[in-house]
Amino acid sequence: MRDEKIIETLKDGDIRVYVIDDAHWGEFRVELWINGEHRAAADYFTDDELEAMQTAEYMFAEAAK
Repeated sequence: MRDEKIIETLKDGDIRVYVIDDAHWGEFRVELWINGEHRAAADYFTDDELEAMQTAEYMFAEAAK
């Protein structure tokens, strides 16, 4: 089992952006979900938590347009 936890969730209607701390890989992953579907091509990976949070905010704002 992977050692992951969601540390941030941005949501509005059918749009969800998750910031996930993946301790197994030592990185943060940002995932975009629209209408319950994971848009895996938009996944973003970084080892910097602040960068992950800022990317999530940008991704969320763009998806909500």
